[in-house]
Amino acid sequence: MTEYFQIYFIDQIYGKSYIITQLSYMAAVILMLNDVVCTARGILKKIAEILSCAVLMFLLNSVLYMLIGSTDKDWLSLLIFILGYALLRSKYKISTKIVMCSVFYSTAFLNFVISEPWGDLLNSRGYSSYGYFGVTGILSVLLFFFMAWYLKRFSTERFSFTSKSGIILMVAISALAGISQIAYSLLAETLLKGNASAYNVIISFSFWLLELLGYYMFYMISREYVQNIELMAMQRKAETDQEMYEATRNIYEEMSTIRHEMKNHDMYVKALLEKKEYDKLEGFLNNSFSQNAEFYQYVNCGNTVVNTIVNYEAAAAKAKGIMLKTRIIIPEKLPFKDTELCSLLFNLLNNAMEACESGKFQSPMLSLEMETKGVYLFITVQNPVDDSIPEKERLKLETTKRNKKVHGYGTKIVEMIAEKYNGHVKYKIQDSIFTADVMMEMVTQDTRGKTSGEVKDSGLR
Repeated sequence: MTEYFQIYFIDQIYGKSYIITQLSYMAAVILMLNDVVCTARGILKKIAEILSCAVLMFLLNSVLYMLIGSTDKDWLSLLIFILGYALLRSKYKISTKIVMCSVFYSTAFLNFVISEPWGDLLNSRGYSSYGYFGVTGILSVLLFFFMAWYLKRFSTERFSFTSKSGIILMVAISALAGISQIAYSLLAETLLKGNASAYNVIISFSFWLLELLGYYMFYMISREYVQNIELMAMQRKAETDQEMYEATRNIYEEMSTIRHEMKNHDMYVKALLEKKEYDKLEGFLNNSFSQNAEFYQYVNCGNTVVNTIVNYEAAAAKAKGIMLKTRIIIPEKLPFKDTELCSLLFNLLNNAMEACESGKFQSPMLSLEMETKGVYLFITVQNPVDDSIPEKERLKLETTKRNKKVHGYGTKIVEMIAEKYNGHVKYKIQDSIFTADVMMEMVTQDTRGKTSGEVKDSGLR
């Protein structure tokens, strides 16, 4: 450690620009991977964090110097720092951290290559460009902070759903950019010869632009994807509203009929009582109860939203010859938006009913279970599946309805809502039964903050 301090801080073999570059890299990473509270206290805390990280970076460089015995392994210390900070200090989602770190780390070394020609140009004209205020160092520092701002400005953190293929593509581009620098170092003295530096600047600048454009496209695709899901959800809500209107009107007509029948029922019972024909009265009541038993099968779990949805879906299932079995043990109030809870249950139950309709089942039955355990709500929906279709195809959950563009987003909406509340969705098939398991954390928005990749009023209905 003493030898490292002698080399870098006393003898200054690499100069002050080396130290400033590392400090700028650390500060850019810290500002990129965490939010800054714009108050005097918040700014002081962030400065203290940067200084603490500077001490840790010095210790890390010292350890690496003792182990490797070389002063040109800064790429390793910068890699360890960005990975360590992302894992230990950043509160962003894993997907956000992976993309940000890979792009920032790879462009950091491209920055050095892009900055050097400007310093060389000034050197050729008799101006020093590598000192404390050298153009090369200043430009590298500016590019660090530009990249940190750019990656944070177009971050996908606020989107609850991010394409995995997009994440893989961005990591692959970053890896190719790093490989280009390794290839340059291997081929510079052999194949490229005198044109090595010029080739490397062109390649590095091309990769730098590619990563900027690729990251922006990744952001736009993620945003468009979420917006499309929200639009489809709103269209599905409009359909559901119409269906519920028709169902409510039918129920009102049925209730009018029932009221009329009950009036006649009461008058007949009164007449039998007055005539003391108790045997006829008992037979009439037994027959009436058996015929109207279905009217007593009403779900009342204490939660108004769940009652409304489940009873509506039960009526819709009955009209299609499907039996809905329920087991619901939940509190009277749940810390979820009513619109999101509606959307979640509607999509799960509609998918299950669609599966029952698409197969050749006799008296199909689907089940719904809702139960709270600890701080989590567990929802399980089961329905029979057609064994003639391969399991891989059945798990794709492709809709058979005419408007596939709208209905095909149902499972994605369920996943988005579950992820918003720190939960997950799991699908499985066993013994010809399809099961959808949903888990969501029952924590209010105020106590959870923004750690779960909060979606703004997503419009999910």
